[in-house]
Amino acid sequence: MVKPLGFSIDDKAIKRAGMDYWSSIDIIVYDSTEHFLQEHGNKRLIMATTKTNRLYSNFKYEEGDFIVFGPESRGLPAELLKKHKDRNVTIPMKEHPLARSLNLSNAVAVITYEALRQIDFKGIR
Repeated sequence: MVKPLGFSIDDKAIKRAGMDYWSSIDIIVYDSTEHFLQEHGNKRLIMATTKTNRLYSNFKYEEGDFIVFGPESRGLPAELLKKHKDRNVTIPMKEHPLARSLNLSNAVAVITYEALRQIDFKGIR
């Protein structure tokens, strides 16, 4: 996770939502996008965005990929999308003026589980 977060990970509601597996989750918080990129910018970064036509399900994920999601309100910065334009993916949505995209947690679940499926769920079985 990259700061600023739009929520508290110390909040009782978040911990309660994690229930019995909260203590098993390895959360790393970066102070900024720059800090994250210093640590992982040489890895393959997959950008989740509404600003591409490449379906998340048609992309070939590899072990070690990082899937990057932006804030729910505005998405990822244009310069980041442009830099990784060959690795931008989207979830198809029915055209409707009020339905621009799924909420962030649902989008993370959809794309992450497709990536895990493609690598035969390595690391979680």
